Amino acid sequence: MLGSANSVIASSANCNYILKLMLRDKALTDTYDYILIDNRPDLDLLAQNALNASDFVIIPIDAGIFAFDAIDLITERSML
Repeated sequence: MLGSANSVIASSANCNYILKLMLRDKALTDTYDYILIDNRPDLDLLAQNALNASDFVIIPIDAGIFAFDAIDLITERSML
C-alpha cells in the first residue's frame, strides 16, 4: 500500500508538502500533543514529506562513515 503512495504523491501539486498540509488539520492539532512519524529507511517522497512536516527529527544511525554521509544527504534534501 505504501509503495503506491509515492506515485500518488508524485502526481499532485506541492508533492513535498502533502503530509504537512494534512497535519495542519485543526481536529488533529486539538486532539494530539505529539504525532510520531516512522518511515522506512528510504529517502523517497514519503520520507521527504515526513521531514518537511516535522518540527523535530530523530535519526538513529550507526557509527560508520556511510551513515554520516547519509545524514548529510538527508539534511540537504530536507532543505529543499
